[in-house]
Amino acid sequence: TGTPDVTIASIDKGTEFFHEDLTSAMWWNPNDAYGDGIDTDADSLWYGQPMVDDFTGWDFVSNDNQPIPALTTDGHGTPVAGVAFATRNNSLGVVGVLGAEGSNGAKMMTLRGSSNASYVSQAIEYAWRKGADVINMSFGVADDVSNSVAAQIDSAVAHGVIVVAAVGNNSVLPYPFSKVAFPPTYPPVIAVGATDSNDVHLYYSSMGAEIDLVAPSGLPYPSSPPLELWTTDNYQTPGGNNSSSCLCPPGNYKYFSLFAGTSASCPEVAAI
Repeated sequence: TGTPDVTIASIDKGTEFFHEDLTSAMWWNPNDAYGDGIDTDADSLWYGQPMVDDFTGWDFVSNDNQPIPALTTDGHGTPVAGVAFATRNNSLGVVGVLGAEGSNGAKMMTLRGSSNASYVSQAIEYAWRKGADVINMSFGVADDVSNSVAAQIDSAVAHGVIVVAAVGNNSVLPYPFSKVAFPPTYPPVIAVGATDSNDVHLYYSSMGAEIDLVAPSGLPYPSSPPLELWTTDNYQTPGGNNSSSCLCPPGNYKYFSLFAGTSASCPEVAAI
């Protein structure tokens, strides 16, 4: 489960950090308390403007201290977080790879960076400046190779941070689109592909010499039978959890049964 002095920064499209199964894993910024309206830790010196009350991370898309998903879209970061952090022995939902009880395990720093290179580079810089030990990136960057992202990855690694990224779900596309995307192609990054429950390559997982590790993932509909991978889900997007799209209990809107892709494999490696 790790210890409370270990922090994993999850850069994604927003995370429901107040989810019932994730709250105990939240990272709290020790240098900028919530509610005082002051950029106590002087982030403006590197960010260029104040980060007021960045108590559990930052939203670089909306530029505020609530790194949660958009209201009805971006149902991605919360499932990613659940794979790593969902709490064990709390009689709720699921358990993550870390899954510490109470507040005794590794902590989750939530950063909303989308897949825009500028937001992502800022999020990486935030993570290493705030003392993250691991960065999880379950996405690809729009730019083929972003110099700004590569430079911040170099800075993170120089500060002792382990950087983990999903290789993408592009093997079904024609070459060259089937290749592993940036940033997992960047050598300092641990590039993660996906396998099924028999340790066989999942058809969608990008392939290439850049891949360092593989880890299990799921198969959504229309696969028959689907390969279930349960995790936490966004409160705001219950439309994804219905009998036509997943095997969820009736009325469930907090958990998701068919999360898939290298996005799910990546946080398993980051957590371990």
